[in-house]
Amino acid sequence: FSFEKVSKRRRLDIASANTALRLETEGQGPRPVILAAMLSAGGMGPTPLVLPKAGALLVGQAPTAELARKVAAQAVAETSPMGDVRGSAGYRARLLERLVLAHFLRLFPESGLAEELFP
Repeated sequence: FSFEKVSKRRRLDIASANTALRLETEGQGPRPVILAAMLSAGGMGPTPLVLPKAGALLVGQAPTAELARKVAAQAVAETSPMGDVRGSAGYRARLLERLVLAHFLRLFPESGLAEELFP
């Protein structure tokens, strides 16, 4: 499980964007196979969203930089970010994309994905 958020303060603040990713994996090593996944996004609109298409892209796959980018792009495609005082719609979309990539770095720290995603 991984939770990522961007806000002005670390605690007790409404996030500009946040996302959670829950995975079930099988196998040892830095890149296990993903058996089940659920991805959500908050701060994109009035209520948090579950992103079923983005989560479905993960099932049956091993984590790679290409997969992370596809999931991030699908997450943005599944939302309609709002703009307000915490950020424009474009800013929130970019935050969501980067936060999804951060899930991969947090969940698979020994996979070498950091170098692939951020050369």
